[in-house]
Amino acid sequence: MPTYLTFQNVSLYKKHEYGIADVNFTFKQGGKYHFILNTDEQITTLSGLIDGRFQKDSGYINRKDKLFVQNDRLLMGDKTYIKNVDRWLALDREFFMFGKKKRSKRGIMELIKARHIRYLPIYKLKDEDKLKFTLLSLAFQESGIIIISRLLTLQLSEILQTFLDRLLNETHCICCLISSLESPILTQYKNLQGYEHLDLTKSRK
Repeated sequence: MPTYLTFQNVSLYKKHEYGIADVNFTFKQGGKYHFILNTDEQITTLSGLIDGRFQKDSGYINRKDKLFVQNDRLLMGDKTYIKNVDRWLALDREFFMFGKKKRSKRGIMELIKARHIRYLPIYKLKDEDKLKFTLLSLAFQESGIIIISRLLTLQLSEILQTFLDRLLNETHCICCLISSLESPILTQYKNLQGYEHLDLTKSRK
């Protein structure tokens, strides 16, 4: 099974509360992983190392060439995206693989009542529309890694909650969940079947 990302004794800001120390893991194709950290700031540190925004202080990282990573915190954040939603989601390519079947992107948008956001600039999305955009971006991704942390703590509408549950089980990407003791995730995500749980809360002690 191909390896996409390996951390060996990786540390960043090791002496600080927001840092991580001597972290080891390997992401393999189709793998599902759940990291548990102490603080939300550590979520930012670990996710930034995984998606390549941050550089390690020590240790070894082996990353597959052109590894594509999307992070729900960044998608939901305040960064300005000048593209329209339809271009970002590549809606000109109608079908994608999801749950071992070919699915219609427009059909999924109808399912979560997101059709109206299609032609909007991403920077204009607010509230639930931003959540729908984030879920669609992660669901339509067919390779690489998706990082989910913020969505796990939110009380979503029934439609969006059901779709998030599907995403966690049916994505073809490596799925990396990251939670912290500081902002507990919803109960249903604490012991997900098929996920390897990696408790890093003791790594700094």
